[in-house]
Amino acid sequence: MIDRRFEEIDRRFEKIYEKFEEIDRRFEEINERFNRIDKKFEEIDRRFAEIDERFNSIDRRFEEKLRGIRSANVAMNSLIVEFLGMKGVISGEEAGFFVSD
Repeated sequence: MIDRRFEEIDRRFEKIYEKFEEIDRRFEEINERFNRIDKKFEEIDRRFAEIDERFNSIDRRFEEKLRGIRSANVAMNSLIVEFLGMKGVISGEEAGFFVSD
């Protein structure tokens, strides 16, 4: 009779251990899912860094072009002022003043 009780206790402990193994397996699955999610976030961060570098590259190129446009604009304005001075619309002094600034 005592042996039967001990056998019953052993069976119950085995079921408890099986439940613990199932819980461990589920936690491992959850951990793997989080690892996959972490990898996806790392990939997203990497891609954002690439996009940020592209924007920086475009910004640098735009600034270079803008400097060229500014220089061309200054040269064109100077040419117009000198032309107006040559035509007598403004005096030579005025043309010299505008071009020097």
